[in-house]
Amino acid sequence: MNRPQDVRIRLGKRTYSVKTPLDERTMARLEALIHTASPKAEEQFIEQEHLLMLTCLKLAYDLDTASQSLSELLSRLEEEPRGQDKEKHS
Repeated sequence: MNRPQDVRIRLGKRTYSVKTPLDERTMARLEALIHTASPKAEEQFIEQEHLLMLTCLKLAYDLDTASQSLSELLSRLEEEPRGQDKEKHS
C-alpha cells in the first residue's frame, strides 16, 4: 500500500476529506461505485444521513449479489467431473 494521503470524496450532498493509502485509480473506481449506488433524482429532497444509509444499503446489496454469484459459480466448478479438464487439454 502507498503512504496515506488526504483525499476529498463526495458522498451525497457533502464532500469529505479522508486520509487513505489507496492510489488514485482505486479511489476513482470506488467513487464511481458510490456514485452509481447513491439515489439521484430524489437527492435534493433527502436528508444527508438518509441518503448515506440508502447508498450503504445499495452497496451491501450489490456485494451480497456478487458474493452469491461467486458462490454459485464455485459450486458449479466443484461439481464438474475432474477428468473432464484433462480431456479438454488432450
